[in-house]
Amino acid sequence: MSTEKEVPPRMNEDCANVLKSVILALESPLAYQQTQARLLLDVLYQKKCKEALGWIHEKYVTHPAVHVQKIAKRALEFYNRL
Repeated sequence: MSTEKEVPPRMNEDCANVLKSVILALESPLAYQQTQARLLLDVLYQKKCKEALGWIHEKYVTHPAVHVQKIAKRALEFYNRL
């Protein structure tokens, strides 16, 4: 978990709501929530939330947990596709 709260970029309300859910899922230690974070990345991609995907990668790629780093790398893949 990050010690300081960083503010996500401005985006439409749909993207912002999904991004909040992704952040909560990423910061949860539960396996179910980790799976939920991966599914929510797909939602961000479908909604074309490029800013949110880029922000997730930027903030979580250096996270100490490997599963979070993998999700951040997946966010970058989606970001590059948009």
